[in-house]
Amino acid sequence: MIGHIIVLKLVLIFTVICFIQPLSVLAGESGETRLEAGSGMKPAVKIIKFVPPTGEYRNGDTVYSSLAFKNEGSSQVRIWAGYSVCDAGKNWHDAPCFGPVNLAAGEVSALITLAWKVPNDASFTGGLFGVRMALWDAPPGGGGSKRLDFIDRAGAFYGFNDNIEKQIILSALAFKSIPDCVKPAGNRGRLLWKNAASGGDSGSVSLVLRKDSFDGAEIFSEQTFSYGHFEAVIKTPAVLKTQYTNSSDEEKDNAGEGFTLKAVTGFFLFEPLSEDEITIEIFNDGSRRVWFSAFIGGKQRARAESVLEFDPGAGFHSYAVNYSASGVEFFVDAKSAAVFINDGGGLKSPRNDKMKIYFNSWFPSWKEFQPFYLSDTPRSNYITTIKEVKYSGRQLKSTEE
Repeated sequence: MIGHIIVLKLVLIFTVICFIQPLSVLAGESGETRLEAGSGMKPAVKIIKFVPPTGEYRNGDTVYSSLAFKNEGSSQVRIWAGYSVCDAGKNWHDAPCFGPVNLAAGEVSALITLAWKVPNDASFTGGLFGVRMALWDAPPGGGGSKRLDFIDRAGAFYGFNDNIEKQIILSALAFKSIPDCVKPAGNRGRLLWKNAASGGDSGSVSLVLRKDSFDGAEIFSEQTFSYGHFEAVIKTPAVLKTQYTNSSDEEKDNAGEGFTLKAVTGFFLFEPLSEDEITIEIFNDGSRRVWFSAFIGGKQRARAESVLEFDPGAGFHSYAVNYSASGVEFFVDAKSAAVFINDGGGLKSPRNDKMKIYFNSWFPSWKEFQPFYLSDTPRSNYITTIKEVKYSGRQLKSTEE
């Protein structure tokens, strides 16, 4: 009986040793605990606060991101904090790490702020940046370091790269392509792709609706403008007028129905901060419809609709805006098309003397174009061409006066 007890004790001791051994940790020089390589155990360290960057940054700017963390384990730990950003081209860029931070069991770190400087070169792709902050048991990037916790924020900030984003010159005015993605709500619709705008050899600009995609294109002037006369010579995509249907994608494809381009071409004045806007929007669906609108603070105050006497995709035509504090008048081929007057009944158009000139070609989420089907993507590239743009401080008189 005694022999059986001794054997049982030996088995228990052996079992305890076998289970405890993989959980062992090594003591560092300062007494904190670190993971033993290959042990499979991680210290209970958790990120409890994350303050990612927001806003817009350019070459040479510093982008700060912060975090705080807690040692939820029962032993002291030594931790390094890392900070990385992912550019619009899906390339990662690392900021210098911070550490070590020594935390006793249950202790919370101070808020730690790390910095990444936007390179002044072509090493990154401009656009929306993602942010990642992480905790490590050793300096990240070194041999044997392990990531203990991390947190991400997609699309945290917008980084411009002026070394890549070339100016587009149109009639001696400098324009730039819109960032990769603009707000998809309100009176704006789908994704706008910055690479779809390009300058031609003749000084014109092309806005391309890409085949098999709902991407569009948009450019805006670098300069802001006060009141005056704004005019552009535009040719919209050449399309055939067809009818909308409510049939499914498969039924439409099988029936071989004609294609309708559910897109618009826009020429407008816009101030992004206030969202004041004056717009001319030409339907690209073959209907020859055009909308003239005015927005104050992002809210529509006036709109007029007209049907053009010509096919806007068959040739170049002039579209113009007379803009003043007293109101706005729209012209098509020098003929008055619509007038919004600011009178005693309230403001119908904005009073903003810091407007930029915009042109775009895009797919709105308007009910006039619903429903959208996969087969509504362009079957080839459709191009809007802007041949000329003019600005003068004088007001052009209507030819119909």
